[in-house]
Amino acid sequence: GHIIESLEDMVPFLDRPIRETALGIGGIGSTIRMSKTSLFGTLDGLHFARMGGSDNATARRERVNASESRMGSAEDWTALLDKSPIEQTVVYTTEGLQVGRLRNRDYAVGLCRGYNDYVAASYHSTDSRIHPIALIPMQDPAQAALELRRAVKELGLLGAMVPSTGLDLHVGHEYYWPVYKEASELGCVLALHGGSNAGIGIDSFQDLTTSGIVHHPVPLLYAFVSFIYDRVFENFPDMRVAFLEGGCAWVALALDRI
Repeated sequence: GHIIESLEDMVPFLDRPIRETALGIGGIGSTIRMSKTSLFGTLDGLHFARMGGSDNATARRERVNASESRMGSAEDWTALLDKSPIEQTVVYTTEGLQVGRLRNRDYAVGLCRGYNDYVAASYHSTDSRIHPIALIPMQDPAQAALELRRAVKELGLLGAMVPSTGLDLHVGHEYYWPVYKEASELGCVLALHGGSNAGIGIDSFQDLTTSGIVHHPVPLLYAFVSFIYDRVFENFPDMRVAFLEGGCAWVALALDRI
């Protein structure tokens, strides 16, 4: 499943420059705050209020939450687990799906570290049945490997998400192998997960309905093929990988084309 991050709860875990950005103070923070409240939408041109057609019908459906607590919070997840036959849950970021698009390496390193401290303290420590997955700064593989080890060994997280979109190189590239070597040695899981829909060939799509058909499964297909033909699985046979939130139909296409 997914957690829904709380900026207010996350702020104490962030380095000061990132904290100021998050709070919308200073030059960069003020620009980001303005962008989030702009009628022109976010910079990918897609994540704005849905207009017309079937989307409005979808928007009117009643949402039923598990609790009166904040949606996607640890308390909300605990209530769901208590009310359902689910025994354990592994939960992924929502806002952090765009982590692959970050370009400042120091920012990516600090933000991932702060995020991991936040989810470990606010979710895993709150309820041992909730298992958050870490974020690691793949932009800097050496630092990503260190953060993966810290997340698993010190924070008790099960593994990390590898963004399927946004990175400068395809995920099977040898540049990222230090991360896969670390994951293999740790015996933890890495999960490729659908990410930002920008830059994958659908930038001219006008709404999330059309984008949603392809923006999760297609990047997973790319990642799967690159892992095979760059020999990632052969070089790191103990690494465990999940390909998530794109369904499974893309596997038939991959096998057919292979």
